[in-house]
Amino acid sequence: MEIEKNIAICNMLDTYGKLLTSKQNDIMHKYFYYDNTLAEIAEELGTTRQAVSDLISRTVNLLEKYEKKLRLVEKYEEIVNICNSVLYDDLKPSERRKKIADIIDVVGA
Repeated sequence: MEIEKNIAICNMLDTYGKLLTSKQNDIMHKYFYYDNTLAEIAEELGTTRQAVSDLISRTVNLLEKYEKKLRLVEKYEEIVNICNSVLYDDLKPSERRKKIADIIDVVGA
């Protein structure tokens, strides 16, 4: 479960990272991508582990708020699943056209 949550956070960070401050983005990358501990990040920034932990929690909440509102990660994953089905499933031409129409629906939604 923890790994799945971290993957979800990384996907949101990839999608919405540009909407974060440089400090938020930097700390989130250090923690989730480079596997730095709270203590390592705090020492580098000259702050406390609690301050780093609080910033990470607030930033995760912000990313979740963006995803709830915009659903870009959800839509992307849905499109990837449909594309994989079109490419790799043994589909009749009419089923393949339906799947492609589904992609258009997701993009337009």
